[in-house]
Amino acid sequence: MKKRWNGAVDLNPDDSFAAAGKSYLDYYYELFQLRGQSAHSFGSIPFELTRQLTIEAQSFAWEVLVAYFRKHSLSVEDAAEDLELNLELVESEPENWSTPLTAESKDEIGFLREPG
Repeated sequence: MKKRWNGAVDLNPDDSFAAAGKSYLDYYYELFQLRGQSAHSFGSIPFELTRQLTIEAQSFAWEVLVAYFRKHSLSVEDAAEDLELNLELVESEPENWSTPLTAESKDEIGFLREPG
């Protein structure tokens, strides 16, 4: 499991997940138990506890998401290569050709200029 984890995210599974006071991997497994308990609790878990558990789970999800992004994000050049973009076509658009939605500045659009 650790090999798969390390291949997916830039986050050591043995590091401490501070919000829960246990490792990321231990907390990951705990989420499965928590899901089962909450699915069959019929509302018997106190609100204060569910709120705390929700905040912990959201914090965990955020940290994993950021770690995934760090590991898999690409530079613009690398992304263009991986996506096999036709850069000649992308760069063939004349520099002064735009619409109100694509103009880099409202000064390029005549009817949006301030009078005067």
